Formats: sequence, C-alpha cells, structure tokens
Amino acid sequence: MQLISFQSGSGVGFLTQYAQYPATVNNKEMFYNFQGLTSDGRFYIVAILPVNAPFLAPDDNPQSVVPSDGIPLTTEMPDDAYYAAVVNKLDQTAPDVFMPTLTQLDALIQSITIQ
Repeated sequence: MQLISFQSGSGVGFLTQYAQYPATVNNKEMFYNFQGLTSDGRFYIVAILPVNAPFLAPDDNPQSVVPSDGIPLTTEMPDDAYYAAVVNKLDQTAPDVFMPTLTQLDALIQSITIQ
C-alpha cells in the first residue's frame, strides 16, 4: 500500500482480492485498487485494474498448480498463516515483477487529471 499523488489530488494504491469464501490468492481475482480524492475534495477517484504475479496460482481452485516459487496451501483451506505468507511475499516482490508492473500502474494513476 502506498500514497500516490496525481495532478489533481492523491490517494492510496494497493493490491487486493475480495472473496466471500476462504479463497487462495490468485491471478484471476487479485487486482490493483486505487482510491483517492481530488485536491478540492469534490471528486472521489477509483481505479480497479487486473494484475498478475508470476508466483500465484492461475485461479481460485485449491487444486491449481502453484508455481515453484509460490506459496502452496499446507492445509485443506487457506488459513491465517497462508494469508500472512502471501502478503509477505507480495510485499517483498519488486514492483516490476508484476504484470502489468506496479510502476506502470502507478504512472497511469499519476497521469490522471480532473478539469
């Protein structure tokens, strides 16, 4: 999670995945989320953009193959230890490893202009 400024305001950009069940973190459901306000407080800006990490499974199926450098499930369902390990790996991953890169997505947000 990081603060990102754009020409007309600022907000927070972060990676996330929402589910109504204990899902594995995967490339089908993870996304880059930006939420911010214009400097005058008149407009709320939201950007939701798909993003992939090379070490995540392709989908939410617990039986899907996780790449060798990924975080496999060690229990039948994801638990707190699994989620903590994935968050740590995501946090430690360089921005340019993601596709599109987090650097590209941040630049896209920084280019927003509200007139």
